[in-house]
Amino acid sequence: MVYFLLSSNNDAENISELLYKISEKMGELDSPFRLVVIDDGSTDQTRDIVTSLKKHLPIDLHSH
Repeated sequence: MVYFLLSSNNDAENISELLYKISEKMGELDSPFRLVVIDDGSTDQTRDIVTSLKKHLPIDLHSH
């Protein structure tokens, strides 16, 4: 199992693309993985976007 730890702050514009690219590459490698996103107090829609992606990707979201 590969864990990706991603720190994020106001990344609403790019977070979806990044998470899907990681997922795509791990699928090509046929390797199990987990995305751990640490939201560092975003004031944009970053948390909402990551939360919605949890339906499709193996994501753990931690906010502070």
